[in-house]
Amino acid sequence: MGRARASSQCGGSDPSRVRKAPHPVGTLSSRLASKHASRPRPRPPVPRRHRSPASTRWGGVTTEALPRTECFGAGGSEPYEHALRVGAPLLLHAGRVDGANTPAPRPVDIRRFLARADRVERRLLASTRGSVLDVGCGPGRMVAEALRVGRRALGVDVSPGSVRLVAERGLPVHLGSVFDDLPGAGSWDVVLLLDGNVGIGGDPEALLRRCADIGSPRARLVVETADQRARDRRFTAWVSTPGAGDSAGFPWAELGADALVAPAAVAGWRPVREVGRGGRSFVVLARPLPPEGEVRPRRVSGRLPQAGMPPAHGLVRGSAR
Repeated sequence: MGRARASSQCGGSDPSRVRKAPHPVGTLSSRLASKHASRPRPRPPVPRRHRSPASTRWGGVTTEALPRTECFGAGGSEPYEHALRVGAPLLLHAGRVDGANTPAPRPVDIRRFLARADRVERRLLASTRGSVLDVGCGPGRMVAEALRVGRRALGVDVSPGSVRLVAERGLPVHLGSVFDDLPGAGSWDVVLLLDGNVGIGGDPEALLRRCADIGSPRARLVVETADQRARDRRFTAWVSTPGAGDSAGFPWAELGADALVAPAAVAGWRPVREVGRGGRSFVVLARPLPPEGEVRPRRVSGRLPQAGMPPAHGLVRGSAR
């Protein structure tokens, strides 16, 4: 905006004696007030996590940025935030899919979220190398484990309650959606989708493509899958907890190990290892094999390597013991 210029008069015929006459009282302020009043006030920016859905292009795939109320456990009476604060039990409800009966709600293991990484998770992390990005990190147990063994790590979550718990522990965390701009995008060596987080957004293909974008060219993607290998469900879910009621509905998905293969291939991933123990199953994905004539990864079998051992290549189906 240009500055208001004061009028001036010449004092006599001497040009060196030029004085600026003072404004009459109220003239300048009146002009400025009138000028500002004619311009509409700009609206304050909408925080990223509360914005309306907007088309966002990532690596050639168009996805919809989710508003805050369509994220896991958000909206309603915020039962997920309540469960994190007090350790209350949490139930995941799934809407009817393809005319089938509505499935019974199943418990979400909040105690595991709030605890340290267990032995299976520690061994799984030890089978990979490099920096770690935990998508949907919750209270940050995997971030803490990665930092404990000297690796660069960051947690990402849309839940302010989760991020607050991570920050209170002094751990690095980013509040926002995986589909938003992320620190270090394109450089992460390991991307984690644990605790069923392959269901984020209800569109596994879009999520797996986004993980390919934020991972390095040699990245490994670790996905926790559903107990039934062929399960492939996309639905509207909500969560509830005693004393805090229901959340708003949000898009979600569940994939078994077999059902993961097709959307992973579309997104540029191939399975190299499977691990299952104690009712949990994981698939480790890598980028496609090199062209013919180049050295290909060897096929191995057996248990997860101990901490400090190089990661195995090839498809392995085993158990962490």
